Amino acid sequence: GCSAPLRRETKNKEYHMSLFDLAGKTALATGSSRGLGRAMIEGLAEAGAAVVLNGMDTGRLASAAKEMRAAGHTVFTPTLTGLADRSHLMSPTISLMTHIKDVVGLLNWEELSDVVLVGHSYGGVVITGAADRADGRVKSLIYLDALVPAHGQSAMDVRRPEQVEASFAAAKAKGNGWRIPPTTAATFMVNEADQA
Repeated sequence: GCSAPLRRETKNKEYHMSLFDLAGKTALATGSSRGLGRAMIEGLAEAGAAVVLNGMDTGRLASAAKEMRAAGHTVFTPTLTGLADRSHLMSPTISLMTHIKDVVGLLNWEELSDVVLVGHSYGGVVITGAADRADGRVKSLIYLDALVPAHGQSAMDVRRPEQVEASFAAAKAKGNGWRIPPTTAATFMVNEADQA
């Protein structure tokens, strides 16, 4: 189904957020495809959107992209710096701004306009920042089970204090003090058959 229309203000522009009026647009989904779910990807495609996917699970993204291309949609499958096929670039210098620049760079390089950016999970923070910096290329933002920051907020600012504490503890214990280990699919109650 479609979500109810929402409004979101960013620094430079107010965006209309919904799953409506996507025909002929480009949608950019960022975040983990495990949580995004095939049904949401297919829902966007059925709405007529060309979907640009990004996430940590590139295998699932490649499969969904292949199906959507076969259905006649334009599909990009970029990966944020430091994740998946770009994990060799992971370093303590990677930041939210790096990921925002990844998305804006794609929009500029591909000369995309009238784009609908879709963010899932952490991707909500990325698309908010990208929309502010995309020089009029973004028409709408869609947040699918995503963090929705106010202007100037980071992912940690939007999370509950106990989640932030747990993330920093995990980084200290398992991530050399700076890398936050990925959240397991089981944490989000993804059924075992769909867990990669």
